[in-house]
Amino acid sequence: MPTKKTAPSKKSAAPAATKKAVASVKKAAPAKPAAPAKRAPNKAAVARTDIFISYSQRDKAWMERLKTHLKPLERDFNINVWVDTKLRSGDKWRAEIEKALAQTRVAILLISSNFLASDFINSDELPPLLKAAAKEGTIILPLLLSTSAFSLTPLSEFQAVNGPDQPLDLLSEGQVNQTLFQVAKRVHEIFVAPAKKAVAKPVVTSAAVAKKATTKSAAAPVEAGKKTLTRGLPKAASATAAPKRTPASSSGTQQALLVKRSGEWEVIPVHHAKIGKQLEMALRPATPSQVAFLTTLRQSGDGLASVVFRWHSYRCTQQDLHAVTENNRETWHLTADTQELIARTEVTYSNLTPDMQAQARAELLLLNTQPPEQSPMRWLSSGGFNDLATSPLPALFQQVGNSLTRFNQVAPLVLTWFLHFTNTIQHILRLSLTLKGQSVSIDFEGQRDAGHRDAPVTVRVKGICSLAGATEKAVLLGPIRSY
Repeated sequence: MPTKKTAPSKKSAAPAATKKAVASVKKAAPAKPAAPAKRAPNKAAVARTDIFISYSQRDKAWMERLKTHLKPLERDFNINVWVDTKLRSGDKWRAEIEKALAQTRVAILLISSNFLASDFINSDELPPLLKAAAKEGTIILPLLLSTSAFSLTPLSEFQAVNGPDQPLDLLSEGQVNQTLFQVAKRVHEIFVAPAKKAVAKPVVTSAAVAKKATTKSAAAPVEAGKKTLTRGLPKAASATAAPKRTPASSSGTQQALLVKRSGEWEVIPVHHAKIGKQLEMALRPATPSQVAFLTTLRQSGDGLASVVFRWHSYRCTQQDLHAVTENNRETWHLTADTQELIARTEVTYSNLTPDMQAQARAELLLLNTQPPEQSPMRWLSSGGFNDLATSPLPALFQQVGNSLTRFNQVAPLVLTWFLHFTNTIQHILRLSLTLKGQSVSIDFEGQRDAGHRDAPVTVRVKGICSLAGATEKAVLLGPIRSY
């Protein structure tokens, strides 16, 4: 069958020489004032109003469970949740998916090894979503279903609903529902409650306010250990002394230990902190358990008892705790009045001076070194002057599920609390913990104030604490009498 030749278009039929001549004339012509360029009319921008759930077909059961938690939002607030199960027979599925991606305001990524291995997700779904996140503010919410290489991918730049150490398949049934509810709550905040953000109580620890204050003062305080740059500043400004307690770094990598009056506690990432007569913190909970802890703390109103942050312990009276959505992330703002730790009366007992007792307490706390059976120190440490009979480290290791990451986060803060509230030391100079199997190597140096002597005394402890053989009893912070 003869092949049908199509007539060349006018544009393609023009000789090449003519094209060059036209280009040459245009180049030589005198320049005219440039008129405002008129853009060719593009297709009307599609409003981003929907939720898109991206998942692997092998994880369909998890998708269905998430949809159950989102169903009330679909019904009551007309929020459209798009999943590929909406495709009907005969639909041009690729075009329908592209249309849904173009309307996505929030993308929930169900992360698993199956998800990361999917070529279609990687090449067709993720690129437009990531581009929309960068240019149009589309919100990406990773939900970690199982252990995967998520932390090694660019997707880890987005804050996940749950931490890498708490994927859904490792949680209990109740914890799974709690995590899925957090997704629904986050969606509700994005679609339904953005107006509430405008009337939220202002907090001086936010990045914007801190930046504004820095501009006004023209001499911002710097973190401890760094010199203030004064070159080019007015003399009056360069002479301004930085406050004794400088704001914490905004990197979000620091942790704070919050302790309830009941003795329950939680370690939560800190985004900003300012501590003086009043403690002001912006907290970034990363797990459902951290959110649940803050929620119950807010409901109790006055449940906060103490906070440990950057090697310092503070007795606190809670004034305010509320959550605000900032930069697509939930931030909890805590305000509390701080009080000095009450120094107990120390006495010499059976030739055991207060400094000797402090050294023995430090060895007990850090190394679980028990005093000799017949020693007066045995009585002092088991009910005489302290409600402290053993190191908290073995039980703590059991409590965090033998997790290396969690133990490294929690143990230094818990030890800081015990060292301060047992009146063992007043200042921590060094606290190094190295976990090796079922034991932890400790190198500690602290200082006791010169209360009854001419100069401060240094307490040093170095050795290994065994973490084996502990019960699963929770470590509660609060029963110590000095507290």
